[in-house]
Amino acid sequence: GLARALGLADGDAVVHWRRLRLADDLPMCTEDAYLSAALVPDFLDTLPESLYGDLERRRLTPTWGEDSV
Repeated sequence: GLARALGLADGDAVVHWRRLRLADDLPMCTEDAYLSAALVPDFLDTLPESLYGDLERRRLTPTWGEDSV
């Protein structure tokens, strides 16, 4: 499941961030990000404009991602 995909133990906290992405001010898709809560404390307190920008600020570099249409 999700915990195994993120390298977490069952029961470890996960942050789920869903965003509506726009193109020319029209809805294009939704984007879901799942992150280990231990790696991104207080992430949901002040939502960043850029997921990758926030991860970079925390000195974290994603090692993989998955897209589906």
